[in-house]
Amino acid sequence: MNKKIRIFSVAAALTSNVHAAVVIDFTNQAGLYDLNVTKDVMLNDPASATSFTMTVTGTGGVLNSNSESFGIANDLIDDGESISISFDVAVEINFIDFSRIGATSIVNDDKASVTLGSSSPVLLYSNRTDFNGTTDVWTLSSPVYLGAGELITIGAGDVNASYSLQRLNVTAVPEPSSFLLLGFGGLTLLSRRKRPASSNLRNVRFHRPSNHNS
Repeated sequence: MNKKIRIFSVAAALTSNVHAAVVIDFTNQAGLYDLNVTKDVMLNDPASATSFTMTVTGTGGVLNSNSESFGIANDLIDDGESISISFDVAVEINFIDFSRIGATSIVNDDKASVTLGSSSPVLLYSNRTDFNGTTDVWTLSSPVYLGAGELITIGAGDVNASYSLQRLNVTAVPEPSSFLLLGFGGLTLLSRRKRPASSNLRNVRFHRPSNHNS
């Protein structure tokens, strides 16, 4: 195999292994989240053998999970309540699955407020083009990158809000610096040149001066 091809094959394998989605199910987790305000949960992506920690924090009460929903105190997210989620590695958010959002009125809607990192809050309700009100899944048009420690905050979109969180689909990704290091490493390998062959004594002929008898 050509050395250049081998180098890029290794780089492709390293980057492809870290891009595997993990679906986090918050429902039916009684005893894991319950009665905690902040909970650290270890996660593992078997496809890439990536282990990372998710931190979930509740505002307005303790976290609570049952077979159908996940929320604050009564398994729902109501007015004045919110859930914040962060990871100790960089991730991409692919979709968020809710429950019990389906009202069609925009004026007095049972909607969620979602903030991803430093972006402005997004209001979710059934007649948003990127939100399926039948299955209550918000599928992002393109994955949203969140650095390690950045928050996803999910709260009430209005005073009548009463819904729950069910699933979150994330992909653990390397920090941008990791990609740069990988790229620079490949360029360094490619730029290496063979050293010129060193002198070999076997290729050097020694001429003994001849003795001339006077």
